[in-house]
Amino acid sequence: MLVLVCRSDVVDVGGFEAVLTPGREVVVFLTGGLVGLFTVARVIRRLLDSYREATLAFLVALVIGALRAPIAELSGNETVAWTPETIGVFAGLALASGLLVLVLNWYAIDIDFDRL
Repeated sequence: MLVLVCRSDVVDVGGFEAVLTPGREVVVFLTGGLVGLFTVARVIRRLLDSYREATLAFLVALVIGALRAPIAELSGNETVAWTPETIGVFAGLALASGLLVLVLNWYAIDIDFDRL
């Protein structure tokens, strides 16, 4: 049997409102993510069935366009300097991420997605 005890010295740091406010934001974020996942996945599947090449070109362009976001974020930060070491780490992480995608793609070929 689970017994919850509410001690006043524990909850005194802001009350339950300190927990509920971030909790609401998390629930709204997760709900939006799930709704987006299920609706966008269906739309992309239908687009892939009808316009495979154009949809793949759009998705690849979207990913490539998003690659500038970390660079722009780091460029606006005064504590990060673009030294050869920083560029090397960035390029190494980009290469490792690309290889991870290729490896996952290699193993995903055998998955029958129609049965899922």
